[in-house]
Amino acid sequence: MYFWVFTTPRTQQLFLCVKDILIPLNLSMERLQGYCFDGVSNMSGRFKGVQARLKEVCPDSVYVHCTNHSLDQEVAREVRLVADTLNFVREVTATINESAKRKALYQSLFGCGEVTFRTMESDKTIKGETRAKVAGLVTKAISMRTVFGLLSCVALFSPSLQGSNVTALGSMESAKLLCHRLSALRQDATVADLVGKTKEYAARYNLRSPQPPRVNKTPAHYRHMDELEMQELDEESDVREVKWRFDQEGIRLAARREQAVIEAAQGNVVVVEEGCQDFTHFHTQRLSLGLAMLGDVCNGRQVSTIQDVVSILQTLQPQTRSLPSDVEGLIKQCLSLPISVAALERSFSALRRLKTWLRSTMSQERLTHLALMNAHCDILDELHVPTLMKTFIQRTTERRSTFGNV
Repeated sequence: MYFWVFTTPRTQQLFLCVKDILIPLNLSMERLQGYCFDGVSNMSGRFKGVQARLKEVCPDSVYVHCTNHSLDQEVAREVRLVADTLNFVREVTATINESAKRKALYQSLFGCGEVTFRTMESDKTIKGETRAKVAGLVTKAISMRTVFGLLSCVALFSPSLQGSNVTALGSMESAKLLCHRLSALRQDATVADLVGKTKEYAARYNLRSPQPPRVNKTPAHYRHMDELEMQELDEESDVREVKWRFDQEGIRLAARREQAVIEAAQGNVVVVEEGCQDFTHFHTQRLSLGLAMLGDVCNGRQVSTIQDVVSILQTLQPQTRSLPSDVEGLIKQCLSLPISVAALERSFSALRRLKTWLRSTMSQERLTHLALMNAHCDILDELHVPTLMKTFIQRTTERRSTFGNV
């Protein structure tokens, strides 16, 4: 029996883009282990998306729905208070980062609160459109509703589900913690504590009190419910949605692989069954032997994450490290599987700051280099600036004659 996957022209184009990137790097698509997308159907569709095309090429590959997008789709878009608060933070960040002058002004007035926006609002050198935007941000900043939303977001989004070090096992544990946080935030004591902190900020900074909410008519399908039934339905809906969004086969499979490595490092017995999907690309007996040896290699050290196992293996001699070779391959497979792509997508948000009206004629090569510098700013900050200056000046005769020797 044959199954044909019909793709749209856009999906086909995206698939060819992935292929064109891997081929020049001499990376075979048949060796693809996993990939991570957001919820867009062109990418993550099981029948017509890029995921389906990649599954055709490599059936054993693992697809993971971005954990940060899973959280964002459920909470940050559906709950109006959270959505308005995050949009406020996003607008403030974009307004400050759009201009080097505004960024320097913010850094000089950091900690002064409303003074920063008031100064920007009265600055005549700033465009009128931007000043109008700043005036709207000032109105939101002095509202008690915004402060209450910020405090609620801090309490709600404390589990971190994004970053380069996020693992499948860690994201699933964070999702469980998030469900507990959602249940805890519904307690009267927690809400009273948030309201009390909001009133303290309101009294300290003279914030504007919110208007009384308009009373809406109860939906028809709720009118015949008891109060207890409505409360249970409301309390379980958000937790159920979070569990459903993080209940994906790809992330469960990746978490089982990580759990096997951690348990073996802790000295526990890990059974590797023949034909198990979790360890498809490994020899069963060699992997079982390597996992059994991993407990002796770690020698009772404290191991709670897969990064701890990596740190221990990096301290070993090359001969000792080569003994559990299949285990090292399993660890590489766990670390190479992306769990979140939100950090990478921020590079697209930076294009508006990199290519402005004054820098609209730059070449594609220069734009690519600036984007890489922005994405890997942590590496860029560690570079030695005088060495870079010397290399830049020594490139051409004109630069040497202009800048001299450094």
